Amino acid sequence: KHHALRAFEVMVDSQVGLLEGLSTASYWEFRNSVSGCILATDFSQHTTYCARLKNIADSNTRGGMARQLEMEFLIKCADISNVLKPFAIARRWALRVTDEFFLQGDVERELAMEITPMCDRHFQGRVALQCGFIDFIAKGYFDIVAQVFPELQSAVDQLYVNREEWRGYTDEALEQHRDMGENNFCPAGQLSRVSSAASSSRSPTGRAPRLHAPSRPSSRSPSSSLSSGSPSDRRCSPEAGASLRAGDARGDGRPARTGKRPDADEEPEAGPPG
Repeated sequence: KHHALRAFEVMVDSQVGLLEGLSTASYWEFRNSVSGCILATDFSQHTTYCARLKNIADSNTRGGMARQLEMEFLIKCADISNVLKPFAIARRWALRVTDEFFLQGDVERELAMEITPMCDRHFQGRVALQCGFIDFIAKGYFDIVAQVFPELQSAVDQLYVNREEWRGYTDEALEQHRDMGENNFCPAGQLSRVSSAASSSRSPTGRAPRLHAPSRPSSRSPSSSLSSGSPSDRRCSPEAGASLRAGDARGDGRPARTGKRPDADEEPEAGPPG
Protein backbone atom coordinates (compact mmCIF):
# COMPACT_ATOMS: atom_id res chain seq x y z
CA LYS A 1 0.00 0.00 0.00
CA HIS A 2 2.75 2.44 0.94
CA HIS A 3 4.90 1.70 -2.10
CA ALA A 4 1.92 1.85 -4.46
CA LEU A 5 0.94 5.25 -3.08
CA ARG A 6 4.47 6.64 -3.41
CA ALA A 7 4.80 5.25 -6.94
CA PHE A 8 1.66 7.06 -8.04
CA GLU A 9 2.76 10.25 -6.33
CA VAL A 10 5.93 10.16 -8.42
CA MET A 11 4.11 9.32 -11.65
CA VAL A 12 1.67 12.24 -11.31
CA ASP A 13 4.33 14.72 -10.23
CA SER A 14 4.41 17.62 -12.67
CA GLN A 15 8.18 17.35 -13.02
CA VAL A 16 7.90 13.69 -14.00
CA GLY A 17 4.78 13.85 -16.11
CA LEU A 18 4.66 10.12 -16.75
CA LEU A 19 0.87 10.02 -16.85
CA GLU A 20 0.14 13.51 -18.07
CA GLY A 21 -1.25 12.25 -21.37
CA LEU A 22 -3.99 10.20 -19.72
CA SER A 23 -7.55 11.36 -19.35
CA THR A 24 -9.14 11.09 -15.92
CA ALA A 25 -10.96 7.92 -16.96
CA SER A 26 -7.77 6.36 -18.38
CA TYR A 27 -5.84 7.29 -15.25
CA TRP A 28 -8.27 5.45 -12.99
CA GLU A 29 -8.32 2.48 -15.31
CA PHE A 30 -4.53 2.35 -15.15
CA ARG A 31 -4.50 2.81 -11.39
CA ASN A 32 -7.00 0.02 -10.83
CA SER A 33 -5.01 -2.26 -13.11
CA VAL A 34 -1.80 -1.63 -11.16
CA SER A 35 -3.60 -2.15 -7.85
CA GLY A 36 -4.98 -5.45 -9.09
CA CYS A 37 -1.50 -6.65 -10.01
CA ILE A 38 -0.12 -5.64 -6.62
CA LEU A 39 -2.91 -7.40 -4.75
CA ALA A 40 -2.34 -10.55 -6.81
CA THR A 41 0.87 -11.00 -4.81
CA ASP A 42 -1.08 -11.16 -1.53
CA PHE A 43 -0.39 -14.71 -0.43
CA SER A 44 -3.79 -15.05 1.18
CA GLN A 45 -5.09 -15.22 -2.41
CA HIS A 46 -2.67 -17.93 -3.54
CA THR A 47 -5.18 -20.79 -3.51
CA THR A 48 -7.72 -18.71 -5.39
CA TYR A 49 -5.26 -17.87 -8.15
CA CYS A 50 -4.15 -21.51 -8.41
CA ALA A 51 -7.77 -22.59 -8.85
CA ARG A 52 -8.47 -19.94 -11.49
CA LEU A 53 -5.33 -20.83 -13.40
CA LYS A 54 -6.12 -24.54 -13.29
CA ASN A 55 -9.58 -23.88 -14.63
CA ILE A 56 -8.05 -22.06 -17.59
CA ALA A 57 -5.57 -24.89 -18.17
CA ASP A 58 -8.25 -27.59 -17.99
CA SER A 59 -10.61 -25.73 -20.32
CA ASN A 60 -7.82 -24.58 -22.66
CA THR A 61 -9.20 -21.05 -22.67
CA ARG A 62 -6.04 -18.98 -22.51
CA GLY A 63 -7.03 -17.26 -25.73
CA GLY A 64 -10.05 -15.77 -24.03
CA MET A 65 -8.27 -14.76 -20.86
CA ALA A 66 -8.72 -11.14 -19.85
CA ARG A 67 -5.52 -9.14 -20.16
CA GLN A 68 -5.79 -7.97 -16.55
CA LEU A 69 -6.00 -11.53 -15.26
CA GLU A 70 -3.06 -12.56 -17.42
CA MET A 71 -0.99 -9.75 -15.94
CA GLU A 72 -1.96 -10.78 -12.43
CA PHE A 73 -0.89 -14.38 -13.07
CA LEU A 74 2.46 -13.24 -14.46
CA ILE A 75 3.20 -10.70 -11.74
CA LYS A 76 2.52 -13.46 -9.23
CA CYS A 77 5.08 -15.58 -11.08
CA ALA A 78 7.61 -12.78 -10.76
CA ASP A 79 6.80 -12.35 -7.06
CA ILE A 80 7.82 -15.93 -6.21
CA SER A 81 10.40 -16.37 -8.97
CA ASN A 82 13.51 -16.81 -6.83
CA VAL A 83 13.04 -20.58 -6.98
CA LEU A 84 13.20 -20.38 -10.80
CA LYS A 85 16.59 -18.69 -10.92
CA PRO A 86 19.84 -20.58 -11.56
CA PHE A 87 20.76 -22.30 -8.32
CA ALA A 88 23.84 -20.20 -7.63
CA ILE A 89 21.57 -17.13 -7.54
CA ALA A 90 18.62 -18.79 -5.82
CA ARG A 91 20.95 -19.99 -3.06
CA ARG A 92 22.21 -16.48 -2.34
CA TRP A 93 18.70 -15.13 -2.03
CA ALA A 94 17.66 -18.08 0.11
CA LEU A 95 20.31 -16.99 2.61
CA ARG A 96 19.21 -13.39 2.48
CA VAL A 97 15.51 -14.05 2.86
CA THR A 98 16.02 -16.44 5.78
CA ASP A 99 18.29 -13.85 7.39
CA GLU A 100 15.32 -11.50 7.16
CA PHE A 101 12.98 -14.11 8.64
CA PHE A 102 15.21 -14.87 11.59
CA LEU A 103 15.93 -11.23 12.35
CA GLN A 104 12.19 -10.64 12.48
CA GLY A 105 11.86 -13.58 14.86
CA ASP A 106 14.62 -12.17 17.05
CA VAL A 107 12.81 -8.85 17.33
CA GLU A 108 9.52 -10.61 18.10
CA ARG A 109 11.27 -12.57 20.85
CA GLU A 110 12.82 -9.43 22.34
CA LEU A 111 9.41 -7.74 22.40
CA ALA A 112 7.82 -10.78 24.05
CA MET A 113 5.58 -11.25 21.02
CA GLU A 114 4.38 -14.51 19.57
CA ILE A 115 7.13 -15.60 17.19
CA THR A 116 6.08 -16.25 13.62
CA PRO A 117 6.81 -20.00 13.21
CA MET A 118 8.96 -19.68 10.11
CA CYS A 119 10.95 -16.84 11.71
CA ASP A 120 12.14 -18.76 14.77
CA ARG A 121 15.80 -19.59 14.20
CA HIS A 122 15.74 -22.05 17.11
CA PHE A 123 13.19 -24.34 15.51
CA GLN A 124 13.27 -23.65 11.78
CA GLY A 125 15.89 -24.52 9.19
CA ARG A 126 16.95 -22.52 6.16
CA VAL A 127 17.09 -25.48 3.79
CA ALA A 128 13.81 -26.86 5.15
CA LEU A 129 12.11 -23.56 4.35
CA GLN A 130 13.33 -23.65 0.76
CA CYS A 131 12.33 -27.27 0.23
CA GLY A 132 8.95 -26.77 1.86
CA PHE A 133 8.24 -23.69 -0.21
CA ILE A 134 9.07 -25.48 -3.45
CA ASP A 135 7.17 -28.66 -2.58
CA PHE A 136 4.03 -27.16 -1.12
CA ILE A 137 3.72 -23.80 -2.85
CA ALA A 138 5.82 -23.26 -5.95
CA LYS A 139 5.54 -26.61 -7.73
CA GLY A 140 1.77 -26.64 -7.76
CA TYR A 141 1.50 -23.12 -9.14
CA PHE A 142 4.30 -23.24 -11.68
CA ASP A 143 3.30 -26.62 -13.09
CA ILE A 144 -0.05 -25.07 -14.04
CA VAL A 145 1.70 -21.93 -15.28
CA ALA A 146 3.71 -24.06 -17.70
CA GLN A 147 0.49 -25.54 -19.07
CA VAL A 148 -1.10 -22.16 -19.68
CA PHE A 149 2.11 -20.36 -20.68
CA PRO A 150 4.26 -23.04 -22.37
CA GLU A 151 6.86 -20.43 -23.24
CA LEU A 152 7.80 -20.45 -19.53
CA GLN A 153 8.49 -24.21 -19.44
CA SER A 154 12.29 -23.80 -19.35
CA ALA A 155 12.01 -21.59 -16.25
CA VAL A 156 9.79 -24.17 -14.57
CA ASP A 157 12.33 -26.89 -15.42
CA GLN A 158 14.90 -24.92 -13.40
CA LEU A 159 12.61 -25.24 -10.38
CA TYR A 160 13.06 -29.01 -10.45
CA VAL A 161 16.81 -28.66 -10.93
CA ASN A 162 16.96 -26.43 -7.86
CA ARG A 163 14.87 -28.85 -5.80
CA GLU A 164 17.38 -31.60 -6.48
CA GLU A 165 20.24 -29.28 -5.55
CA TRP A 166 18.61 -28.51 -2.20
CA ARG A 167 18.25 -32.20 -1.47
CA GLY A 168 21.96 -32.48 -0.72
CA TYR A 169 22.23 -29.38 1.46
CA THR A 170 22.17 -28.89 5.20
CA ASP A 171 22.01 -25.58 7.02
CA GLU A 172 25.63 -26.01 8.07
CA ALA A 173 26.74 -26.47 4.47
CA LEU A 174 24.75 -23.45 3.40
CA GLU A 175 26.32 -21.27 6.09
CA GLN A 176 29.80 -22.43 5.09
CA HIS A 177 28.96 -21.52 1.54
CA ARG A 178 28.10 -18.00 2.65
CA ASP A 179 31.43 -17.73 4.49
CA MET A 180 33.32 -18.76 1.37
CA GLY A 181 32.05 -15.74 -0.48
CA GLU A 182 29.08 -15.08 -2.70
CA ASN A 183 31.06 -15.34 -5.92
CA ASN A 184 32.19 -18.90 -5.25
CA PHE A 185 30.05 -21.89 -5.99
CA CYS A 186 30.68 -25.31 -4.58
CA PRO A 187 28.59 -28.49 -4.67
CA ALA A 188 26.90 -29.36 -1.40
CA GLY A 189 28.73 -32.67 -1.21
CA GLN A 190 32.08 -30.89 -1.19
CA LEU A 191 30.88 -28.34 1.33
CA SER A 192 29.80 -31.04 3.74
CA ARG A 193 33.39 -32.29 3.87
CA VAL A 194 34.70 -28.92 4.92
CA SER A 195 34.74 -28.82 8.70
CA SER A 196 35.17 -25.08 8.93
CA ALA A 197 35.32 -22.46 6.19
CA ALA A 198 37.37 -20.21 8.42
CA SER A 199 40.06 -22.83 8.93
CA SER A 200 40.09 -24.06 5.37
CA SER A 201 43.13 -22.91 3.47
CA ARG A 202 41.78 -23.68 0.04
CA SER A 203 38.88 -22.16 -1.85
CA PRO A 204 36.77 -24.72 -3.70
CA THR A 205 36.39 -23.95 -7.38
CA GLY A 206 34.32 -26.87 -8.59
CA ARG A 207 30.89 -26.10 -9.95
CA ALA A 208 27.83 -28.19 -9.35
CA PRO A 209 27.08 -30.55 -12.22
CA ARG A 210 24.26 -29.62 -14.53
CA LEU A 211 21.23 -31.66 -13.56
CA HIS A 212 18.37 -32.67 -15.80
CA ALA A 213 14.97 -31.74 -14.44
CA PRO A 214 13.39 -34.87 -12.97
CA SER A 215 10.10 -35.97 -14.39
CA ARG A 216 7.06 -34.74 -12.55
CA PRO A 217 5.10 -37.43 -10.72
CA SER A 218 1.47 -37.43 -11.81
CA SER A 219 0.06 -38.77 -8.55
CA ARG A 220 2.15 -38.36 -5.47
CA SER A 221 1.61 -36.54 -2.25
CA PRO A 222 3.87 -33.50 -1.78
CA SER A 223 5.43 -34.92 1.36
CA SER A 224 6.64 -38.05 -0.44
CA SER A 225 9.25 -36.04 -2.32
CA LEU A 226 10.83 -34.70 0.84
CA SER A 227 14.21 -36.07 1.71
CA SER A 228 14.71 -37.75 5.02
CA GLY A 229 17.22 -36.66 7.57
CA SER A 230 17.68 -36.06 11.23
CA PRO A 231 16.34 -32.87 12.80
CA SER A 232 19.89 -31.80 13.53
CA ASP A 233 20.60 -31.77 9.79
CA ARG A 234 17.74 -29.32 9.27
CA ARG A 235 17.12 -30.84 5.88
CA CYS A 236 13.82 -30.65 4.05
CA SER A 237 10.99 -31.48 6.39
CA PRO A 238 7.19 -31.71 6.29
CA GLU A 239 7.07 -29.09 9.03
CA ALA A 240 8.38 -26.48 6.62
CA GLY A 241 5.61 -27.25 4.18
CA ALA A 242 3.01 -27.26 6.92
CA SER A 243 4.04 -23.76 7.96
CA LEU A 244 3.74 -22.56 4.39
CA ARG A 245 0.37 -24.21 3.84
CA ALA A 246 -0.90 -22.60 7.04
CA GLY A 247 -0.21 -19.19 5.52
CA ASP A 248 2.94 -18.36 7.47
CA ALA A 249 4.69 -17.36 4.27
CA ARG A 250 3.91 -15.32 1.24
CA GLY A 251 4.78 -16.24 -2.27
CA ASP A 252 8.54 -15.78 -2.10
CA GLY A 253 8.85 -17.40 1.29
CA ARG A 254 8.56 -14.20 3.28
CA PRO A 255 6.06 -13.92 6.13
CA ALA A 256 2.52 -13.60 4.91
CA ARG A 257 1.10 -10.26 4.00
CA THR A 258 -2.48 -9.91 5.03
CA GLY A 259 -5.09 -7.34 4.26
CA LYS A 260 -7.60 -6.42 1.65
CA ARG A 261 -7.88 -3.86 -1.08
CA PRO A 262 -7.79 -0.46 0.67
CA ASP A 263 -10.93 1.60 0.40
CA ALA A 264 -10.62 4.98 -1.21
CA ASP A 265 -11.21 6.77 2.08
CA GLU A 266 -8.42 4.81 3.77
CA GLU A 267 -5.69 5.75 1.35
CA PRO A 268 -4.36 9.25 0.70
CA GLU A 269 -4.99 9.61 -2.98
CA ALA A 270 -2.52 10.59 -5.62
CA GLY A 271 -5.07 11.88 -8.10
CA PRO A 272 -4.93 11.96 -11.86
CA PRO A 273 -2.57 14.41 -13.51
CA GLY A 274 -3.86 17.82 -14.27
